[in-house]
Amino acid sequence: TPEDRQFQAGQLSLALDWLREKGKEYGADLNLTTQQEDPALACQASYDGPIGDGEAPLVSEFDRWAQEVCRQLSEESDQERVGVLFFLPATGQSYTVVYKPEYGNDYYYEYSVIFQYRPHTLENQWPGPAVLAHEILHLFGAVDLYPGQQSLSQELAEQVIHRYPDEIMYTVYQEGETVSLEEISQQLSPFTAYRVGLTRDLEDLSDLEGLTAEPPGVWEPV
Repeated sequence: TPEDRQFQAGQLSLALDWLREKGKEYGADLNLTTQQEDPALACQASYDGPIGDGEAPLVSEFDRWAQEVCRQLSEESDQERVGVLFFLPATGQSYTVVYKPEYGNDYYYEYSVIFQYRPHTLENQWPGPAVLAHEILHLFGAVDLYPGQQSLSQELAEQVIHRYPDEIMYTVYQEGETVSLEEISQQLSPFTAYRVGLTRDLEDLSDLEGLTAEPPGVWEPV
């Protein structure tokens, strides 16, 4: 509905404002543009199949839409880089699809899927700006730090969250596994700042084993 889209836009603004603020803390001036600043970036699509986590037909549609949207906006807008966020009016676990070198030349396009409601709650609840910031950071190379993630060694992840327990790539929740719709209380640790290219200063992290085993992941021209 128009009301839902307006609310989503407000949540996205909170997420981007937080990202810009954190960027400044690391000496970076982030130039992030959404459909609010550039209406040409807004797109809508219809889909009449099943909607839910991992629905194969829907995932295929996401792949196709992301490819079409990225190509179109790259040609028609002044944006240097394009990342796609899909907002779904359904219940599910938000996630991000990122490019990996092993994909080769087959598929370059990256996107985040934001479900309107979170699963496993007593009542439907919007995901909140922390979820949006978390997924957007994935597009720039941030990795999950919570148990069970497969992006880096669990030992390294545990070292990072022991030092930075409020790291946004570890948790997007507040006390009682609730989410705030008004602010982001999490922190952007030097580890994630390094991963997304905001800093190359590793002095505070030099004792973390395996820190530089993988190069930082940031958007780069392919």
